[in-house]
Amino acid sequence: MKRFISLGIISLSLFIFSCKDSSNFTISGSITNPGSLKKVYLVQADTTSYSIVDSTNLGEDGKFKFKHPAPYGNLFKIRAGSSIFDLIAKNGDDITFSTNLSDTTHKYTIAGSDDSEKIREFNKINDLYGGQMSKLVDEYRTKAQKLGHESDSLINIYRPQFETLLAKQSNEILAFANSNKNSLAGFYAVTALDQNKYEQQMIAYGDAIKDNFQDNPAVRRFERSMLEIKPVSIGQKAPDFIIGGIDGKPIKLSDYKGKYVMLDFWASWCGPCR
Repeated sequence: MKRFISLGIISLSLFIFSCKDSSNFTISGSITNPGSLKKVYLVQADTTSYSIVDSTNLGEDGKFKFKHPAPYGNLFKIRAGSSIFDLIAKNGDDITFSTNLSDTTHKYTIAGSDDSEKIREFNKINDLYGGQMSKLVDEYRTKAQKLGHESDSLINIYRPQFETLLAKQSNEILAFANSNKNSLAGFYAVTALDQNKYEQQMIAYGDAIKDNFQDNPAVRRFERSMLEIKPVSIGQKAPDFIIGGIDGKPIKLSDYKGKYVMLDFWASWCGPCR
């Protein structure tokens, strides 16, 4: 008899598991100290745009729930008043979320999505350095106000400090992205870098994740962009080309292999260039 009961429990568990909604994800949220907050919004985001895709009323007990489709993993944000919280969700995820709106540091807990926990780790990096940079800016403004004008000497003091913090933040973001290549959190982190300064690293990252996240349009756009700039990126072999020399004879760039060559690209309409 016990054997039949055990089999029944197993069968029931399998049935419940199979009934998991695969056409939506759910977010069960709880907000402490909501104040006058009445409504919570769900925002869908990628690397280029943001859009509100759902909203719900906040219950008297501070709870709310979202049910929304996401056929591929994507970045979403919960907007509660002026506070915004990041998460990554896809169909089938059952996510729990909680926060205290009286907490000025905007801490929150989230479970049911590994990528969401990873994106929270990434945000901790931004919060840490963002706070330090804001402090520097406030110090500069306070001293500039006392002087009554902008000051080059003050700028020369604070700019190197700001740039040092920015470099440290970028290096930590890059390290986070490289250690999370199988997570969308790593992808969203690397897109926060300055492409002019980290072009080579971003190209390498695009190569490393080319077989991941095949269904995510933002990832596909990023990979295409990296492939387009890769041929002319620093460290890559220059693409060969042929042009006519001043004597009318064809010249190939590869003819000068092993020699130092300066290429000057100019426009025919640019007088100073010519």
